[in-house]
Amino acid sequence: METTPETNPEATPETNPVTGQTGGENGNVNETNYGTPKHKSKLWGQEKYVTEKGLNTVKEHLSGKMQDDFNDTMIERLENAYKNNTKISGADLDFYAHEIYESTLMKKGMSYEEAHEAAKAYYNAVEFNFYHPDVIKQYSREFSTPWFSFWGMEKK
Repeated sequence: METTPETNPEATPETNPVTGQTGGENGNVNETNYGTPKHKSKLWGQEKYVTEKGLNTVKEHLSGKMQDDFNDTMIERLENAYKNNTKISGADLDFYAHEIYESTLMKKGMSYEEAHEAAKAYYNAVEFNFYHPDVIKQYSREFSTPWFSFWGMEKK
């Protein structure tokens, strides 16, 4: 099945839906004041701008039954980057790309569970990659100890 994310109509399963490039970089970029995550996705070390189309796709995808406070906070981070014309990286980029790709797959008929797993596999990501450490700390009651450990933080 061809998987063509909305952010890049030329993308295929072999290319990155956000950048249109093949492969990914696993640079040694650290999130400010946090350790390097225990697992780096294909997008680790890259920086990308948030587009209006991509932002709207994420917002639409995470509305309704998929809405929750920590997703809303991640969306606010994307909105701020878009409004300020600043690039995103790390967990913000992982979240952004994952949600766009997941949404695209669901629109093509995949269930949420199938699309979620396919998007994780596509980006060589694990669940913990998708939430910025600041969001994990802000919603510490929602996130268990492994989420903190993944980013080299202690749960208080």
